[in-house]
Amino acid sequence: HWPARYSAQSNWGQSLAYDINADKNPYWRSLGGPTSFEDLCLAMQDLIDEGKIRGWGMCNDNAYGLTGCTRTAKALGVTP
Repeated sequence: HWPARYSAQSNWGQSLAYDINADKNPYWRSLGGPTSFEDLCLAMQDLIDEGKIRGWGMCNDNAYGLTGCTRTAKALGVTP
């Protein structure tokens, strides 16, 4: 639920200059790394196609996460 991403600020004005290589957060590094936007969007679309959910969204993310996920979903032609 709470994104654990490095960002230049820790408030809603967070930077779009996120650098995944600078993200040293042990929360997800110990689990093999972050889930890509592509994997996230495709997995959620699979759930929609299977009728398990009607839609999905993101909350409490930063500008990088929201923008990246939305652009990725649109590029893949799936529900953003």
